[in-house]
Amino acid sequence: MGSDGSSSGVVREPLDYVGVTNRTSSGFSLIWDSPEEKYKNFVVTSKDVGKDEALKPKSTNKDSEDDSEKEFDNKEEEAKYEQTNKSESENPRSKDENRVPESVSTPDPQNKSGTGSKPVTGSITSFKKVLPGSSRFFQFEDLPPQTEYTVTLLGKGPGLLSRLHKLVISTGPEPPKDLVFSEVTENSLTVSWTKPKSPISGFKVTYTSIKDGEPVSVSIDRGDSTLGLSQLSPGSSYEVSVVSILGLDESDPITDFFMTLPDPPTDLRAVNVTDTKALLLWRPALAAVDKYAIVYGSGTDSELRVTVSANAAEQQLSGLQGSTTYTVTISSQLGSNESSEASTSFTTTSGSGGDGDGFGDLQSKDVTPRTARLSWKPPTKPAGSYRLTYQTEGQEVKEVVVDGSVTELNLSRLHPSSRYTVQLQAESGGRNTAPLSTHFTTDCSQELLNGILKSGEVDIFPQGRSGPPVMVYCDMETDGGGWTVFQRRKDGSVDFFRGWKEYIKGFGSLSGEFWLGLDNLYNLTSMTKMTLRVDLRDQDEATFAKYSTFELVKRNYKLIVGGYSGTA
Repeated sequence: MGSDGSSSGVVREPLDYVGVTNRTSSGFSLIWDSPEEKYKNFVVTSKDVGKDEALKPKSTNKDSEDDSEKEFDNKEEEAKYEQTNKSESENPRSKDENRVPESVSTPDPQNKSGTGSKPVTGSITSFKKVLPGSSRFFQFEDLPPQTEYTVTLLGKGPGLLSRLHKLVISTGPEPPKDLVFSEVTENSLTVSWTKPKSPISGFKVTYTSIKDGEPVSVSIDRGDSTLGLSQLSPGSSYEVSVVSILGLDESDPITDFFMTLPDPPTDLRAVNVTDTKALLLWRPALAAVDKYAIVYGSGTDSELRVTVSANAAEQQLSGLQGSTTYTVTISSQLGSNESSEASTSFTTTSGSGGDGDGFGDLQSKDVTPRTARLSWKPPTKPAGSYRLTYQTEGQEVKEVVVDGSVTELNLSRLHPSSRYTVQLQAESGGRNTAPLSTHFTTDCSQELLNGILKSGEVDIFPQGRSGPPVMVYCDMETDGGGWTVFQRRKDGSVDFFRGWKEYIKGFGSLSGEFWLGLDNLYNLTSMTKMTLRVDLRDQDEATFAKYSTFELVKRNYKLIVGGYSGTA
């Protein structure tokens, strides 16, 4: 009849399908298919290969679909099952039919037809389970990793016995454990774990931003158990998972979450310094933070702490002492996390009656990527000369001495996108006043703050002083000015239906229609916290949309906006 048989005439038809799914480090699911109601029961047995001395060595046939899952025809075992089936039919109370190890659960009476039964858990040396004929899968759980099992499946019915299906199945690699995060900063951290005792070929670390949802995977050698993650977003939550690799197999993952520290405010400086007051200015952090903490004082014993709103970008200090140098730090706070500190220092004027009476208000104006203009208020008592020093990180201090009649000084040949510290002292009669100090940054985004009110094209350096310059158009008229225009469409003179590479690079002319480019836009938004404004005009009608949050994610240049206001 085209099916296997035996001397007793029992039919030996194979089941329609037998396979393994959901194989993990600690278990697997045995699945099969067969016509409904053909078999009264299915018998599943399992034995640890390491405990099965009679088992033949595994086949090394390269044509096998999966070395961890193999099926054999074993006539001797079929004959044994036939004899077992015969004896059980003669003795329906045979104890073997329901003999199950204590760790094995009995069939779940709530299972739907064709679903399966409760899983087998724990270390299995030898096991047998009789399932109802409606079962189509059987789950093994909580098994040791990297362990091979011989699993057999047989269908039984009145006068009917299926072919014995026999597979050798191995659980997946042993997973690592004890995931630990250390050295967490605003954009980096170190991940470490404990290596498994079983042999493996390596590890794979995957980290995913909760906000962006883009997973990044890194494969490392089996000898390593730490990995540094960098280029992360400040104040952001990430999910990290680590798996062991053995050949093409992966273990179950170990997973945990972490949050990077928020980034600190930048470009902290003191302006309008008098003998009793100073105004602090800063650029807000890129991350969405809860508040800022300001600490200032002239010594560790006199430090004061002020907490201000996350929406603030300035803070007035009062009650200061004259002719005193103050150090100020500011940090961002997000929940229990606090950023690193930005710092600056300034010296108050001497106050009434001092040699430097009235001397102060050192300011930077008209700052461009390579120039800046400094101005100050002269002391009441005429100065013989002024000594001015300025420096940026990594460069030598430069000194300029000017006549006492001068109250302004132009600096040139500055480094683009650099933060400069300036100190000024007045000299009179061989005595020097306490120094005044200020800071400025050679960045186009500061043009409006520096007093430039005319719109036009400006060279900026979004990648720092070592990067190439980028020409942009600064709008100093719309909504108070200070806007960097990255797209303009007005007359249809430029074709915007272009490929991805051109949108990354940019196209058009700043004097007409143009697109600045995704690369440039990413570099600009990664420098500091940005606001987006979209203006739409049609003859005499105009509308706009404004977003307080605007940034690009480097991967695929994903756009993130939030905090809408406007009329659009």
